[in-house]
Amino acid sequence: NSPDDGCADGRALRQRSERVMPNNAETTRVPGTQRGFTLLEVLVAMVIVGTAVASLMSLMSGSVHNLRRAESATGALVKARTKMNQLLLVQQPALRPLPNGGVIAAESQSGAWDELSRWEASVQPPSDEQLTAPAIPARVVLDVWWRREAGSPERHFQLETIQLRRRPVAGASS
Repeated sequence: NSPDDGCADGRALRQRSERVMPNNAETTRVPGTQRGFTLLEVLVAMVIVGTAVASLMSLMSGSVHNLRRAESATGALVKARTKMNQLLLVQQPALRPLPNGGVIAAESQSGAWDELSRWEASVQPPSDEQLTAPAIPARVVLDVWWRREAGSPERHFQLETIQLRRRPVAGASS
């Protein structure tokens, strides 16, 4: 082993490694190859992004539809609660004293808030057993119908409560 042999082997090893892994990438580029994405990779990426966007649009459309449905139902419920409060607060002729101390049910009331929603209210008389109680229970029923938009199917719900009324005092005028 002479020092020249070791040096020659070292030089040869260095030259081989430079051919395999050059310091300058420009000098070893194979003709016809370039850096970047292939057309197939771009198309696959576009399909993935398109699918994601379509899914998000579908979710948003469904959310808007559900919001509109909830808004119409909530609006009808707010109107119904307001009407029920009016029915309970106003002195109604629904329960008026009779000569025999009983009560009668007034005619049903009805109305419409707008072209898409309407209501009917009634006060139902108590049963015969309840007529002897110190307070007379009256069942107040409010039916509400509404549509989300013109031409859509009509929807319905009912609010119901019991209101206690004092028994009319004999000889008192109402």
